[in-house]
Amino acid sequence: MTITLLLIVPGWADERTDIIGTDTENWIGTWTDANHTISIEQVGTELIGIGTPFKPDADYSFLLTGTLSEHGTVYRIVMKSSGTRNLQISDDLMSFSGTGTVDSVDNSSDPYTYEVNATRNGTTTDPDNLWTGEWLSGNSSMILNQNGTIVTGKTYYIPDPKYTQEFEGTVSDDGKSVFMTWSYEEEVNFTLSEDGMNLIETECGEKEIAKGELCFNLTKAE
Repeated sequence: MTITLLLIVPGWADERTDIIGTDTENWIGTWTDANHTISIEQVGTELIGIGTPFKPDADYSFLLTGTLSEHGTVYRIVMKSSGTRNLQISDDLMSFSGTGTVDSVDNSSDPYTYEVNATRNGTTTDPDNLWTGEWLSGNSSMILNQNGTIVTGKTYYIPDPKYTQEFEGTVSDDGKSVFMTWSYEEEVNFTLSEDGMNLIETECGEKEIAKGELCFNLTKAE
Protein backbone atom coordinates (compact mmCIF):
# COMPACT_ATOMS: atom_id res chain seq x y z
CA MET A 1 0.00 0.00 0.00
CA THR A 2 1.33 5.40 0.12
CA ILE A 3 2.53 9.79 -2.16
CA THR A 4 3.98 16.50 -4.56
CA LEU A 5 1.05 14.62 -6.06
CA LEU A 6 -2.10 16.07 -4.52
CA LEU A 7 -4.33 15.62 -7.52
CA ILE A 8 -7.66 17.35 -7.65
CA VAL A 9 -10.04 15.62 -10.01
CA PRO A 10 -11.77 18.03 -12.39
CA GLY A 11 -15.53 17.96 -12.67
CA TRP A 12 -16.79 14.83 -14.38
CA ALA A 13 -17.21 15.35 -18.10
CA ASP A 14 -20.80 15.98 -19.09
CA GLU A 15 -20.32 14.33 -22.44
CA ARG A 16 -18.55 10.98 -22.64
CA THR A 17 -16.02 10.23 -25.36
CA ASP A 18 -16.13 6.67 -26.69
CA ILE A 19 -13.02 4.56 -26.15
CA ILE A 20 -12.46 2.42 -29.24
CA GLY A 21 -13.08 -1.29 -28.86
CA THR A 22 -15.05 -1.42 -25.63
CA ASP A 23 -18.25 -0.55 -23.86
CA THR A 24 -17.00 1.76 -21.11
CA GLU A 25 -20.39 1.72 -19.39
CA ASN A 26 -19.49 -1.68 -17.91
CA TRP A 27 -16.65 -0.10 -15.94
CA ILE A 28 -18.35 3.10 -14.82
CA GLY A 29 -20.06 3.16 -11.44
CA THR A 30 -19.47 2.50 -7.75
CA TRP A 31 -17.58 -0.61 -6.65
CA THR A 32 -17.11 -1.94 -3.11
CA ASP A 33 -15.34 -4.70 -1.24
CA ALA A 34 -14.60 -5.30 2.44
CA ASN A 35 -12.01 -2.52 2.52
CA HIS A 36 -12.83 0.15 -0.07
CA THR A 37 -15.32 1.99 -2.18
CA ILE A 38 -14.16 3.04 -5.66
CA SER A 39 -16.20 5.39 -7.84
CA ILE A 40 -15.23 5.33 -11.52
CA GLU A 41 -16.24 7.89 -14.15
CA GLN A 42 -15.06 8.71 -17.65
CA VAL A 43 -13.25 12.00 -18.26
CA GLY A 44 -12.33 12.44 -21.92
CA THR A 45 -10.50 9.30 -22.99
CA GLU A 46 -9.54 8.27 -19.46
CA LEU A 47 -11.33 6.45 -16.69
CA ILE A 48 -10.86 8.20 -13.36
CA GLY A 49 -11.50 6.52 -10.03
CA ILE A 50 -11.62 7.80 -6.46
CA GLY A 51 -10.92 5.19 -3.80
CA THR A 52 -12.07 5.62 -0.21
CA PRO A 53 -11.10 3.14 2.54
CA PHE A 54 -13.67 2.11 5.14
CA LYS A 55 -10.86 2.18 7.74
CA PRO A 56 -8.60 5.17 6.97
CA ASP A 57 -6.20 4.16 9.75
CA ALA A 58 -5.43 0.93 7.85
CA ASP A 59 -5.23 2.23 4.27
CA TYR A 60 -5.16 5.44 2.24
CA SER A 61 -7.60 7.23 0.00
CA PHE A 62 -6.30 7.22 -3.58
CA LEU A 63 -6.80 8.39 -7.13
CA LEU A 64 -6.90 6.04 -10.12
CA THR A 65 -6.14 7.31 -13.62
CA GLY A 66 -5.89 5.10 -16.68
CA THR A 67 -7.33 3.68 -19.87
CA LEU A 68 -8.76 0.37 -21.04
CA SER A 69 -6.86 -2.15 -23.12
CA GLU A 70 -7.64 -2.39 -26.84
CA HIS A 71 -10.31 -5.04 -26.34
CA GLY A 72 -11.68 -3.49 -23.17
CA THR A 73 -10.71 -6.40 -20.94
CA VAL A 74 -8.11 -4.72 -18.72
CA TYR A 75 -8.18 -1.35 -16.94
CA ARG A 76 -4.54 -0.21 -16.76
CA ILE A 77 -4.11 2.46 -14.13
CA VAL A 78 -1.74 4.40 -11.93
CA MET A 79 -2.85 4.56 -8.29
CA LYS A 80 -1.64 7.64 -6.42
CA SER A 81 -1.85 8.98 -2.90
CA SER A 82 -0.09 11.74 -0.97
CA GLY A 83 0.13 13.52 2.37
CA THR A 84 2.44 14.99 5.01
CA ARG A 85 4.36 14.05 8.15
CA ASN A 86 5.32 16.37 11.00
CA LEU A 87 7.79 14.61 13.30
CA GLN A 88 9.72 15.39 16.51
CA ILE A 89 12.82 13.47 17.58
CA SER A 90 13.22 12.31 21.19
CA ASP A 91 15.84 13.74 23.54
CA ASP A 92 17.95 10.58 23.29
CA LEU A 93 17.66 10.68 19.46
CA MET A 94 16.51 7.04 19.41
CA SER A 95 12.85 7.55 18.48
CA PHE A 96 10.43 10.03 16.98
CA SER A 97 6.72 10.78 17.24
CA GLY A 98 4.33 13.06 15.43
CA THR A 99 1.39 13.19 13.07
CA GLY A 100 0.77 12.25 9.46
CA THR A 101 -1.95 13.21 7.01
CA VAL A 102 -3.48 11.67 3.89
CA ASP A 103 -4.74 14.14 1.30
CA SER A 104 -8.32 14.08 0.11
CA VAL A 105 -7.97 13.14 -3.55
CA ASP A 106 -11.10 15.01 -4.67
CA ASN A 107 -10.81 17.96 -2.25
CA SER A 108 -14.17 17.00 -0.72
CA SER A 109 -12.94 16.65 2.86
CA ASP A 110 -10.12 17.61 5.19
CA PRO A 111 -6.98 15.44 5.15
CA TYR A 112 -7.13 12.36 7.36
CA THR A 113 -4.76 12.70 10.35
CA TYR A 114 -3.02 9.89 12.22
CA GLU A 115 -0.26 9.41 14.80
CA VAL A 116 3.26 8.35 13.82
CA ASN A 117 5.83 6.64 16.08
CA ALA A 118 9.09 4.89 15.23
CA THR A 119 12.38 3.81 16.79
CA ARG A 120 15.86 4.05 15.35
CA ASN A 121 17.36 0.81 14.05
CA GLY A 122 20.80 0.82 15.67
CA THR A 123 22.61 3.27 17.94
CA THR A 124 24.81 5.23 15.54
CA THR A 125 23.85 8.88 15.05
CA ASP A 126 25.32 11.72 13.03
CA PRO A 127 25.37 14.82 15.29
CA ASP A 128 25.15 17.11 12.24
CA ASN A 129 22.31 15.16 10.61
CA LEU A 130 20.16 13.75 13.41
CA TRP A 131 17.47 12.29 11.14
CA THR A 132 19.78 10.16 9.01
CA GLY A 133 19.18 6.44 9.56
CA GLU A 134 16.59 3.68 9.47
CA TRP A 135 13.44 4.02 11.59
CA LEU A 136 11.15 1.07 12.33
CA SER A 137 7.42 1.19 13.01
CA GLY A 138 5.44 -2.05 13.07
CA ASN A 139 5.97 -3.82 9.73
CA SER A 140 7.34 -0.74 7.98
CA SER A 141 10.80 0.76 7.62
CA MET A 142 11.57 4.43 6.97
CA ILE A 143 15.02 5.24 5.63
CA LEU A 144 15.89 8.94 5.89
CA ASN A 145 18.91 10.89 4.68
CA GLN A 146 19.48 14.37 6.10
CA ASN A 147 21.77 16.80 4.32
CA GLY A 148 21.80 20.05 6.26
CA THR A 149 18.22 21.27 6.41
CA ILE A 150 16.92 18.92 3.71
CA VAL A 151 15.60 15.42 4.43
CA THR A 152 14.71 12.85 1.77
CA GLY A 153 13.83 9.19 2.05
CA LYS A 154 11.32 6.43 1.63
CA THR A 155 9.13 4.09 3.65
CA TYR A 156 8.44 0.53 2.60
CA TYR A 157 6.38 -2.37 3.92
CA ILE A 158 8.97 -4.91 5.09
CA PRO A 159 7.18 -8.10 3.85
CA ASP A 160 6.81 -6.56 0.37
CA PRO A 161 9.40 -3.77 -0.14
CA LYS A 162 8.63 -3.00 -3.80
CA TYR A 163 5.82 -0.61 -2.79
CA THR A 164 7.23 2.56 -1.24
CA GLN A 165 6.33 6.05 -0.13
CA GLU A 166 8.77 8.79 -1.14
CA PHE A 167 9.53 11.61 1.32
CA GLU A 168 10.99 15.10 1.04
CA GLY A 169 11.10 17.80 3.70
CA THR A 170 12.95 20.35 5.80
CA VAL A 171 14.38 20.34 9.31
CA SER A 172 13.65 22.97 11.95
CA ASP A 173 16.37 25.39 13.07
CA ASP A 174 17.10 23.36 16.21
CA GLY A 175 17.20 20.11 14.23
CA LYS A 176 14.62 18.42 16.47
CA SER A 177 11.62 18.58 14.10
CA VAL A 178 11.04 17.80 10.45
CA PHE A 179 8.09 18.49 8.16
CA MET A 180 7.84 16.28 5.09
CA THR A 181 5.50 15.62 2.22
CA TRP A 182 5.08 12.06 0.96
CA SER A 183 3.77 10.51 -2.21
CA TYR A 184 2.90 6.99 -3.27
CA GLU A 185 2.45 5.67 -6.80
CA GLU A 186 1.73 2.15 -8.02
CA GLU A 187 0.74 0.59 -11.34
CA VAL A 188 -2.32 -1.66 -11.03
CA ASN A 189 -4.35 -3.67 -13.53
CA PHE A 190 -8.03 -4.54 -13.09
CA THR A 191 -10.07 -7.11 -14.99
CA LEU A 192 -13.84 -7.26 -15.26
CA SER A 193 -15.75 -10.49 -14.64
CA GLU A 194 -17.79 -11.90 -17.54
CA ASP A 195 -21.07 -10.82 -15.93
CA GLY A 196 -19.71 -7.30 -15.38
CA MET A 197 -20.36 -7.39 -11.65
CA ASN A 198 -16.83 -7.85 -10.25
CA LEU A 199 -13.68 -5.75 -10.60
CA ILE A 200 -10.59 -7.80 -9.74
CA GLU A 201 -6.98 -6.73 -9.20
CA THR A 202 -5.15 -8.91 -11.73
CA GLU A 203 -1.75 -9.35 -10.03
CA CYS A 204 -3.00 -9.75 -6.46
CA GLY A 205 -3.91 -13.20 -5.20
CA GLU A 206 -3.33 -15.68 -2.38
CA LYS A 207 0.43 -15.04 -2.27
CA GLU A 208 -0.04 -11.30 -1.84
CA ILE A 209 -2.82 -11.75 0.70
CA ALA A 210 -0.51 -14.00 2.74
CA LYS A 211 1.96 -11.10 2.88
CA GLY A 212 -0.70 -8.86 4.38
CA GLU A 213 -1.56 -6.91 1.24
CA LEU A 214 -5.11 -5.68 0.67
CA CYS A 215 -6.18 -7.05 -2.72
CA PHE A 216 -9.03 -5.42 -4.61
CA ASN A 217 -11.99 -7.74 -5.34
CA LEU A 218 -14.86 -5.35 -5.83
CA THR A 219 -18.55 -5.82 -6.54
CA LYS A 220 -20.60 -3.31 -8.47
CA ALA A 221 -23.09 -1.46 -6.32
CA GLU A 222 -26.71 -1.58 -7.42
